This record gives sequence, C-alpha cells and structure tokens, in this order.
Amino acid sequence: MLMQHNLHLLGMVAASILAVTPTDAFAQAKAGEQTPVTVNVTTAGTLNTLVTSDQKFTTTSLVVKGDINGADILFLREMAGSDKKGVATEGKLEVLDLTEANFVAGGGDYYDKSFTEKGSPADATVGSYCFAGTILKEVKLPNSVTKIKDSAFEKCTALTSVTFSKDVTEVGASAFSGCTSLKSFEFPKVEIVSAFVLSGCTALTKVVIPETVTDLKGNIFKNCSALTEIHIAAANVPSIAYSTFSGITQSDITLYVPDESLKKYQDDYDCKLFKEVKKESEYDPTVNPGEPGTTEVVRSVELTAAGTLSTTIDAAEKLTITSLTIKGDINGDDLLYIREMAGRDIKSDPTSGKLEILDLTDANFVAGGGNFYEKDQWNKAAAAENTVQSHCFEMTTLKEIKLPKSLRAIKSESFKQSNKLTAITIPEEVTEVGDNAFEGCSSLVTFDFPKVTKIAGSVLANCTALTKITIPATVTELSYGMFSGCSSVTEIHIAATTLPNKGWKPFNGIDQRNITLYVPAGCVDMYKADTDWSLFKEIKEEGGTTTPETGVKTIDVKTAGTLSTLVGTDKFNLTEIKVTGDINSSDILCLREMAGRDKMNVETSGKLVSLDLSGANIVAGGDSYYKNSTANLEFTTTANIISENMFDHCKLESFVFPATATAIEGGAFGSCYNLKGTLTIPDNITRIGNYAFEACVSLEHVVLPAALKQESYSKPALGSNVFSGCHALKDIVIPEGVTRINTNAFRDCFELTKVTLPTTVTYIDGDVFKGCKKLAHIFAKREKAPTANYGTFEEDIYPTCTVHVPAGSVDSYKGATYWENFTNIVEGTVDGIGNIEAGHTSKVADGIYTLNGVKVSESNLAPGIYIVRKNGVSMKFVKR
Repeated sequence: MLMQHNLHLLGMVAASILAVTPTDAFAQAKAGEQTPVTVNVTTAGTLNTLVTSDQKFTTTSLVVKGDINGADILFLREMAGSDKKGVATEGKLEVLDLTEANFVAGGGDYYDKSFTEKGSPADATVGSYCFAGTILKEVKLPNSVTKIKDSAFEKCTALTSVTFSKDVTEVGASAFSGCTSLKSFEFPKVEIVSAFVLSGCTALTKVVIPETVTDLKGNIFKNCSALTEIHIAAANVPSIAYSTFSGITQSDITLYVPDESLKKYQDDYDCKLFKEVKKESEYDPTVNPGEPGTTEVVRSVELTAAGTLSTTIDAAEKLTITSLTIKGDINGDDLLYIREMAGRDIKSDPTSGKLEILDLTDANFVAGGGNFYEKDQWNKAAAAENTVQSHCFEMTTLKEIKLPKSLRAIKSESFKQSNKLTAITIPEEVTEVGDNAFEGCSSLVTFDFPKVTKIAGSVLANCTALTKITIPATVTELSYGMFSGCSSVTEIHIAATTLPNKGWKPFNGIDQRNITLYVPAGCVDMYKADTDWSLFKEIKEEGGTTTPETGVKTIDVKTAGTLSTLVGTDKFNLTEIKVTGDINSSDILCLREMAGRDKMNVETSGKLVSLDLSGANIVAGGDSYYKNSTANLEFTTTANIISENMFDHCKLESFVFPATATAIEGGAFGSCYNLKGTLTIPDNITRIGNYAFEACVSLEHVVLPAALKQESYSKPALGSNVFSGCHALKDIVIPEGVTRINTNAFRDCFELTKVTLPTTVTYIDGDVFKGCKKLAHIFAKREKAPTANYGTFEEDIYPTCTVHVPAGSVDSYKGATYWENFTNIVEGTVDGIGNIEAGHTSKVADGIYTLNGVKVSESNLAPGIYIVRKNGVSMKFVKR
C-alpha cells in the first residue's frame, strides 16, 4: 500500500499508465503526446540499451519496472537534465514512475560532482544526490524504498509532487532542500526530521509531521517564506533543536497538534512563538491561514505635514489596507504607523496589519517624530533625511515597495527577513546599501544594485529564491559573504570595467561553479585572471560567449618564469598543452591555475586536462606554487623533482612526465580525481613519495619505473599511502629493486585484482592492501615469503585470492605469518603476462603490452619493460 505525498495538490489524480513497446511509445513522445513510456529492465544496468540515444533526450514521461542500479540512475539523471557532474543535459524527462522498480547496489556512482559530493546506489534506498538538480516535476518512488538519503532531491526546482511508500523510515538532511516549487509536504513515519530537509522550499505552505517523530533537527524549514501551517501528530512535544525554526517567521504560522496534547504544545517555549497553537480538530482545509480572504483595500494619501499619517488613516481602517500610496514628508511617527499596517510594531512583534504594496515614489523621508523601532534599550531606530534607516521595514508583510525618488541611502538590516518581498524599486541616485540590508528576503528573484561604490557584507544573504544579480559600473569594493546562502543564483552581471577591490571571501557561501558571470566587452580576460572571479562556471561578455580552445598547443619557454606571459589571455581556455624548455615555480603555479587550482588550493576556472612535460626541465627559482598558511607550508621547485603537492587537486586527466625528472615527492598528484586511464612513470624516476597519487580515483593502470630504489629510510622507493584510495586501479607490477612496500600503499584500491611482487621485496607493511576486496591474484616472485605486517591483506580475500609462488616455495609461504591465512597458495607462473596467456589466449591480440597487460602503441614507446605477443607467442623485451 502506498501513502500519497503529493507536494502540489494532495488530491490530484494519478495519470493512467499505458504500457507500449519502446519504439511506439517514443514515437508518441516525439509527437508531443504525454502518454508515459514504459520500460521493463530485466537486468540491472541495461536501461541504456532499452532507450536509444535519440529517444534519450526527447522523452518527457517514463515508467520504469525492474531492478535499476547506479548505471541506470545516471541514465535517468541524464534524461532528466543533469549529468554525473551536475552539469545540464538536453534531457526533457519531467514525470518519472518507479513504483514497480527496485533500487539495487552496483553499477558505479551516478553522481560525482566533487570529492565530498558523491552518490552511489544501495538496495531499497534513494541515495544521496540521486535526483539532485534534475528537471523532474513528478516522481513516484519504488514501493520497496525504505530510505531517502541526504540531498536526494536537492535543488529540484521544478518538483511539485513525489509519492513514496509508508515503509520509508528515513529522510536525510537537505533531502528536498531548494525544491522551490513544492507547495506541501507530508513526512512518512520517520522518527527524526533531519536538518535542512526542506530548507529553501520557498513555495511551501503546509507541512505534516507524523506521530512517530521524536526529534526535530536544526534549520528544517529555513527560508520557507510562504509557510503558513505545520501539523504535528506526535502526542508528546518532540525534542526541538536550538535552530529548528530558524529562518522562518513563526508568528505567521499556525501549529496544529493532537487535541489531547494542546496544553503540552502551548506550554512549550519554542511552540509559544507560533501565531497560534490549535487543535487538529479545529483545522478547516478550506481556509488557508496565510490568506485571510479579505477583499483588497487600496488607499492613496497625501500628507500636508510629517507625522500626520495616523490622523489621515484612522485606526478602524489602519489594519485592513492592503495597498497604499503616500505622498509628502514622512517621519518616525509615520514610519511606525506604516510598520504596524505591514504586520510589525515598534518592538517587531506581529500585528494583524495586511499591507502588502507600498508606493513611496513621491514621499520624502525626513528627520523627527519618535522612534519607529525600539526592540530594547540597545536596539533603536529613528527617521533621517532621505534615508531608509536600520530595521525600517524589517520582518514586515510587504510584497512590493517603491522607495522615494529623493532617497540616497539604505542602511543595514533595513529590510532584513521581509520574506514576502518580491519586488523593490530603488532610485539610481542611492549610493549606499548597508550590511545585511536584504538578508533573508527569501522571495526576491532578481536584484539590481543602484549606483553604489561598495557591495556591503551579507547584503543579500539567504535570499534563497534569487536567480539574478546586477552590479553597476560604479562599484569599486566588495565585502565578505555578499550573497551567502543565495542557493538559486545562476547569473551575476557586473558592469565594472576595473576589478573592484575585494574584502575577505566576498563570494563565501555561494557555489560559483553553478553561476555564469557576465562582464563588459573586452573584460573577460581581466576577470578570468583574478583568483576569486575565475572560479565562476563561465565568464562571458554581455551578449557574447567564450569557448575553450581545443587541440594540443605547444609552448616553448625560453626563459624560466615566463609561461604566464606566453599563454596570455588563453590561460583559462586551453585544454591540452605541451610545454618545452626550463620551467620554475612561477610556471608551475601558472600550470596549476590553468588546471583548476591556485596557490592556496582554491578552485579556478582553468580547463587544462592534458599536460605533456616530456620536453620540459624543472629548475629552481620563481615564486612559490603552493601555500598553506594554516599548516605553515610553502613549496617551490627543486631541479628535476616533481615536488610536493605540485599538481594536487588539479583537473588533469592525463600527464606526461619530464624526461629529466628523477623523483616524485609527497602528495604531488594527490586527489587528482580526473586522472584516468594508464599513467606511465618513466624509468628516470627513482622514488615516489608518500601520498603521491592518493585518491586518484579514476586511475586504472600505472606502469612503475624500473629504476625505483630506496635511497634512505626517509626516501623510500614507494612511500606510504602512495596509491591509497585509487578506487579504479586494476593491477600493479612492483619492479625489481624495490625492497619494501610501506603502510597503506594500496589501501582502498577497490578494483585491484592483480598484484605482482618482485624477488627483491622483503617487507610489506601494515594495511598495504587493506580494503582491496577484489584482489584475486598475487604473483610473488621471491622464493622466501616477504615479511608481512598486521593488516597487510584484507581478511575477506584469504579464501578467494590465489597466491602464485616460485617452484618449491609453497611451504615457505604457508609457514609465514599472515601468508598462512591464504587458502590457495600454488606454484606456477609468477608474472602478469603469464596469467593473460593462461586465461585469455584466444582473446589477446598480437601487439605490445605493458607488464600490466595494457596494449600500447609502438610509436613513441617510452623506455621500460614490455611484452611482445606475435602468432600466439609472448616474450619480454626491454626498450632502453
């Protein structure tokens, strides 16, 4: 049985579902009909074979049956307008029925926007970020689903309806955050209402919380500016966090509770702040508490003297007016009267005023009269000439306001938390808009700054519906967190032709990767060259576009330190380059910025993915390329060394090492998540440091250099954690000469199936292969078993992994600590190509292969050891 949780119209009738063949169904979809297409997935992971590439981006309504895994979910995401990285696709899928489908594990990640923003499939679970950022409007989840994880539907701004089973017991943090089209939401039988679960749902008017709930976490309804009613069925008041009701105006909301529990809720400190606490039996669904049903009352008045508004509009009429135009001078007494008409008194407590539209175009703010705001003895405000003073319209019911033509300044917090405000007209002559002036105005969609010189701190913070911001040419200074929490912004337009001075972290709290910056003609390169501005998704001229330059570009650096000058305005557009000549720290910094990371390890807009340094020489000198002030770290280049953290966190997908490089230091390529395919490290490299390739999660094959050797205890051939977290790594051959494999070297290489150990290895440290649960073959060439430490091997592999040892060595391994735990220790071929011949002779084509079994081209073959296969026969050869 399904419990209906429609988030637009709870009583809407479900569309009938017509099962048709894929071909006919898609033809109907293309013809513009809304008949749902039905697809039966008999094997998880095959949805992409049932929908052609042409059909993929034309379907608007889809029914899926059967088991679906990560690969299928990714395909559905792409059909619904968002890919694995959260980038928009051409997909048009809006209605998705998964009632008879089942989420199952397997098939890989469906979401991988960053190292911390990932989504993987699991049984009976809507995983994290599953449908985040898609264009879906209506979703019916599988009957079998029991959990909805964090951010599952985050920023699904078109979503109006979702149906899920009564058996769902978990809805994770931010699961529906930013779903700005949701109008109502009924939780299933959860015990915990998670943090931020409905934050930023600006259209939400009604929420229903079940009797099972015992705990309300923080910021559940933050910036749900339209919310007018909350229903809680719990007999006892749930545990309420300090910030549970943060970001909403409780005095605008009615709380409905079980009849028998009314007094418990009325006596609770947090619940007392609601407009009313009422019995559920008193609820009348035909009446919306947020819409009183009164007729529109419009008035226009002209004041002959400041302070006379209260005598012009009498008390009987005061709280009924919905639209008001005022001409003439208005002082503090008039402003207090306007505040009371717009729902707030002098202490900012609620009134029953209904004023929503206020036109002050021909009015003038003047000094005099009493305070219009006096929350306590420390927080007071009085009127001033041509100024909207602090707190003037804070938390009012105003939806639209036109400010006086004579206005020159808007002070701090003047409109703070006016969460119904959708439109404001500000004269161009205004030269000041203060800190937090419009903070929490969560119904504003666009905002044009007047001719200010400074964008104040947090001025538009938490305006969660805001999509577009316009900054004038007069701006010369930016402040901290100007737009923090503006989660819906997609475009910022700035008319300044000179870069404004920046305070600390001006763009803190927004995701610049989702925002396009529009700048004046001829200014694109200027903005791209700046560390903070360069982080935007795209930087375009007003009315124009920029396109990344494709194709390999060769840059010859004749003087170290001049690379930045040579790439010039192409710096953030180049995708593939080959660099020759001497390069120092300044050049490495330029390459980092081109590949997505600056000196402070902050993301840039660089697009470089392929870097060839085979003809370059690393030399000392230049400015540091990496700096971490917190850890007191700063790195510069050393001759012929790939130094510490040189390319860490960069966007590189492929890399060719300098022919003159002799070592790779710690963390050099750490967290290069996009580095993929096969990485060949040339034989001139003699050591690879700690964490050098940690978390290179897409790297599948590595060819290690034959010259690896341990120079000293602090400079081992292979450092600790050197390839840890390389989730996609499939196999590894440790070359002769390596004597020790240090701790965690290959930890959590989830796809690792084959390892070859040389005759020289005598010691394998703890946790080297921890988490490598797919390891199936270890080829150990040493006759005497190398010493293994505690946790060297993942315990799960002992019964399934085969250890191949030299003739006459079985007893040595069976008698060695930790090796003795393996069930299968056999004599036989102890190099990787032997396994290929034995198991896959008929499938291995003639050609040249690495020791890992990866086929390579004969042209430009790097020095190293290879396998040549011809006419079914394989042999080793060494290219020098």
